[in-house]
Amino acid sequence: MTAASIVLYIQKLCTNYISRPTQFKSVLEVSITPSFKCKDIGMECGFEASAWTKGSLMNKISKHAAEAHNMKEIPPDVLEKIKKAIK
Repeated sequence: MTAASIVLYIQKLCTNYISRPTQFKSVLEVSITPSFKCKDIGMECGFEASAWTKGSLMNKISKHAAEAHNMKEIPPDVLEKIKKAIK
């Protein structure tokens, strides 16, 4: 990424915030926050999550795995798939 493209990206975020402040969080979340989808690791599940940090995202994923998939602990092979699927 060049300096010019970074400047354009920041300008776009600022423009989106000024013109649509209620939508700014969703633009920011899609753009720079880590996210995960169960289907990205081959699960037939509609779970999607994002968070401001990878640690917070992993907490959400762990809670979901325990509640929806009965995984009290995430097996190492599944954990590797999760880490690779985080965008």
